[in-house]
Amino acid sequence: MRLHRLFDELEDPFGLADKKDVAVPGRADAQRVMSLTHKKLGMTSKKALNKKVIFSLLAAAIVVVSSVFGVSGIIRQKTADMVFYDIFSGEPNAAGLYESSSVSFDSSDSNLHAEVLGMTADDQNLYSMICVSYKDGRAFSEDGYIYGLYTPGGKSFDDLGCTVKCTQRDGDPLGASGMGGGFGCRYFLSDDRKTMKIYLHLDTDGLDASGGKLTFISRRFAAQKITEIKETLDTVITQDYIDRQEMLEKEKYHIVRIGNKYAVCSTETKEFELPFEITFSLDYSVGNNLWLHPKRSTVTDILMPNASEMTAVISCFGITLHTSTSPKAAGIGEPESDIKMFVCFRDIDSADSKVVLDDGTVYYPVLNASSSGMNESANRFEETVRLQYKTVPSPAFEDEVIIVDTAKIRQIIINGAVIYEKGDDNNVGKADTH
Repeated sequence: MRLHRLFDELEDPFGLADKKDVAVPGRADAQRVMSLTHKKLGMTSKKALNKKVIFSLLAAAIVVVSSVFGVSGIIRQKTADMVFYDIFSGEPNAAGLYESSSVSFDSSDSNLHAEVLGMTADDQNLYSMICVSYKDGRAFSEDGYIYGLYTPGGKSFDDLGCTVKCTQRDGDPLGASGMGGGFGCRYFLSDDRKTMKIYLHLDTDGLDASGGKLTFISRRFAAQKITEIKETLDTVITQDYIDRQEMLEKEKYHIVRIGNKYAVCSTETKEFELPFEITFSLDYSVGNNLWLHPKRSTVTDILMPNASEMTAVISCFGITLHTSTSPKAAGIGEPESDIKMFVCFRDIDSADSKVVLDDGTVYYPVLNASSSGMNESANRFEETVRLQYKTVPSPAFEDEVIIVDTAKIRQIIINGAVIYEKGDDNNVGKADTH
């Protein structure tokens, strides 16, 4: 399946345009939100936009901005909430924590040390956390350079700040590029800058990576030092970017997370070397997902008229919706036309969607990713959307990963349509993904 990204003027920070069978970014309808984020990161090279192709988006590209918290030292009594507390909220332990049985580490700097703190996964994504430190206790960055940590770009794919390679159990690459549907990387420094945690998020693209191996190749990272704070915000939604467009573009301000708040600020950026390679086995399992198959007549507000019935997998990380249509309805074989966000699904209105837990807690399912393509054996055009739980219906950052215990979900509503009610077992089953 070919990978595309949402948003106008999207850069190609991972050099995917140079990799076989991985497509460059495509065009969609968001007004320069991504260009603001990428200018913050110093990614300025432009890539040509594709015309109509089988469309897939990864809206998570909006979050290359990283957050920074104080990180304690190496955790000895590991649980998911302790390992992933920088990233996960809600009930992290509902996801489970898995350790690798095989880890190999190599670095041109003999002073570097690393360990894999743990991993977890669902049917679409793999999440892992690595801890790195210097044996002599030195700091990873200069004083003050602790904000907005990110992976810098490079002149070529092999010159990126980091990359990953992943194999399945049989040793074959995870997808054509070995990256599945793409990956993300975020860095967290301790208050004294002597301990670094690196969070890796790999989109498995629905493939089974359990029993395989993941190699993370690190070269360097970038960090920012705040020189002036214009204002602080409790939360950041897309409208906050739009309202400050001139300030962010012309005046070169950025939005950076500081603790539990965000700062609109000016910064200085430096890159720091971080040369190592770590390979670890993917010893995890996936379970406890809910499988839903609502009646077609009840989801007309979710599906376009041309779509067939819908299935849904509800995991502790999010909701995956899947449907299909005929090749003709999808425009396969027809002249090229403007790209549409969806062929089978209607736009997801997060403000009219919610996940309600037993205790009354409400989360909003927000579009995180989608993919589509031809299933040649079935002669159907298939489309999948991925929704992630959020505390606000329109977040600008994806630095919030909420974990939900699926056993505690009371009701799920998408676009005003109730697709799940606890106790109504007519359309509910277990999804054994592996």
